[in-house]
Amino acid sequence: HIWRAVLNLEKEFRNYKEDGFIYPYPSLVIGQIRTLEDGVEATGSCRIPPSVGEETYERWMGLLNSACLEVGAEFKILDYKPAFESSVGLEFVSTCQSLLKEMTGESRLGKLAASTEASVFNRLGIDCLVFGPGQSVGNSHEPNESIMIDDLEAAKEFYVRVIEKVCL
Repeated sequence: HIWRAVLNLEKEFRNYKEDGFIYPYPSLVIGQIRTLEDGVEATGSCRIPPSVGEETYERWMGLLNSACLEVGAEFKILDYKPAFESSVGLEFVSTCQSLLKEMTGESRLGKLAASTEASVFNRLGIDCLVFGPGQSVGNSHEPNESIMIDDLEAAKEFYVRVIEKVCL
């Protein structure tokens, strides 16, 4: 019954395509299933693009909760971070793009539906950009996840330049 609810949600996610993202649809990821003495525990995350509002997210979680209640299971949301998208017009974002272009010859921004603290800071009025070293897609949260030392050095140099340009 719960699995059917998950499959129905995945079908509905197809109605919320947002171009520009590496994966352009909302997704529900069941990250871990554990057998405990008193039952089974499944944990996961729902990744949503910025075009999906909180009301829609709450409706989706309500559907999962109802499916769980119907079979005597408990459903809990442990954390909610709304989707975040940097505004290309922000001075901070433009500065970061310029620095990236100086360093790499590229200044394009990508989109990734991932849970970061950027959405929390952004709600407080702090301009944000999510940046990190290495290859994320196909590498993070995977067996043998790795980052090349050269990528760490390049990221360190980028952070130094951003601090010098924006903060000092």
